Amino acid sequence: MVAPCGAINTSTMRSCDHNPRSTCGNGLVTFLRTDKTIGGAKGTFYNVKLHFRGIIEANQYAGGTSDHDGFYTGGMVSNANGMDGGAQYNQYLFEVSSPKTTYHLNNIDQDQRTMYKMGLATSSGVHHFGFIIDYHKTIKVEGGATVSLYTLDNDCLFGRNCKPPSDDFGHCELQTLPDIPADIKQPFDGNFIWIDVEGVTLAP
Repeated sequence: MVAPCGAINTSTMRSCDHNPRSTCGNGLVTFLRTDKTIGGAKGTFYNVKLHFRGIIEANQYAGGTSDHDGFYTGGMVSNANGMDGGAQYNQYLFEVSSPKTTYHLNNIDQDQRTMYKMGLATSSGVHHFGFIIDYHKTIKVEGGATVSLYTLDNDCLFGRNCKPPSDDFGHCELQTLPDIPADIKQPFDGNFIWIDVEGVTLAP
């Protein structure tokens, strides 16, 4: 998934329009959806080991399970109980049709927010910086199932790939992520996710 920046918010320099920009403001809009059909036999389940890497806008989720590294199973976006997320920040989702499961790829736990504030009291724990993800996950998938990677947003804006701190307004130094294939030219001004399949075994 490659989401280049469109017009840059010149007041902060740390967010930009989706490119191309869609019509937003009346609920969530789906961006950059890609669907793939998994091989294998229908009725047979497989454990698929995936490597997720990227630099994306962060969000916060509730009602599911966090792996405390950005990966969140189930649940939904939330800004309740002091959480610093919401539908106005991008949701990056990886969805499996069978067994039906939704994974969020850009979660920051409440106790991680301080780390991303970088010691600045006025910083936000979620937006205005590029959240680096780099984790390995094993996901159960039925043969013939569909896997989908897509983005949800309701304001057609997202955080640029800026180094922390998140409140360094008026300035954006772009980050790079090592070992990303040359298909994604870095430093990339926008958000991106690269997924490698590292292995497949029969699920017990």
